[in-house]
Amino acid sequence: MPWYFSAVYASLDNVKKEELWRDLEVFAQSHDKPWMAMGDFNDTRFLHERNGDGNTMRRRCHKFNSWLESNNWIDLDFSGPEYTWMRGHSNSTRKWARLDRAVCNSSWRIMFAEGSLRHLVQNQSDHCPIIMNTNGFAPIPKALRPFRFQAAWMNHNKFSDFINHNWNNSEPLFPFVHDFAVKL
Repeated sequence: MPWYFSAVYASLDNVKKEELWRDLEVFAQSHDKPWMAMGDFNDTRFLHERNGDGNTMRRRCHKFNSWLESNNWIDLDFSGPEYTWMRGHSNSTRKWARLDRAVCNSSWRIMFAEGSLRHLVQNQSDHCPIIMNTNGFAPIPKALRPFRFQAAWMNHNKFSDFINHNWNNSEPLFPFVHDFAVKL
């Protein structure tokens, strides 16, 4: 059975964001198939989904929740990192929030009862990539976490010797990196 997918990028400008919300409402009223929308909504549902609080954030959360509820959207649960956006390099400037999500109508949820959203690890962007699988995901074993190089290792006086002794260009990269990380 065909279904609709909408990729969302909501503007930071509240006027443009509300225009997007109205466009999605109009689409919903004129189409009755299963439908899922996913992407950067540039809003959070709850204060715990971001750092920072106050009346402005409470109003924004309330407004976003009201829009979701009035349109009968189902906010899909997720696995992975709690926040999908982060910016700032120090504790005083760092901000984070769950701005990215997937929502669906009830017929999409019935059609894909196992469907689930995963927040992936943030890499180049200030947003985490998100991925949807209509059949659900198998849990990721902790052993498969991505390798992270620690620059502080280079300060160790025997780091170069360690690399020269343990690095092997002839082995396949992925199994080798796992073993190498264990040694590190």
